[in-house]
Amino acid sequence: MSLSDKPKTYPPTNGSRFGRPLDLTALPKRKRPLRHRRGKRFIWGPIPWDWLTAAAELSCSCVLVGLVLWHLAGLRKSSRVKFEYGRAAELGVPRSTVYRALVALESDGLVAVDRGRGRCPVVTILDAQIEN
Repeated sequence: MSLSDKPKTYPPTNGSRFGRPLDLTALPKRKRPLRHRRGKRFIWGPIPWDWLTAAAELSCSCVLVGLVLWHLAGLRKSSRVKFEYGRAAELGVPRSTVYRALVALESDGLVAVDRGRGRCPVVTILDAQIEN
């Protein structure tokens, strides 16, 4: 019997990985909304939806850089933050792409960037000016 003659087996289709039916009523009910765990990273919100959609129209990397900006703004409790390239690298965004994304966000009026030679850029998050 060759490999092509073997009958194919597929995973169960009832929502379970192990062949048992999935019982959603057995899951515990949450009374409070899901929150981050102590010591874990989070994004402080709310983030304006108009701001996110304007960044998404530019590129995916602009959204990722924007999420890093909003994360840092929540930690510092300020709309003016020093950008940390390491945080963007954790999301898989290289330094050169961060530079291009900041230029795109700045040209669209979502952020203002102060650049210094040999220093991390200082970014101010602006309100999204959306035309209807």
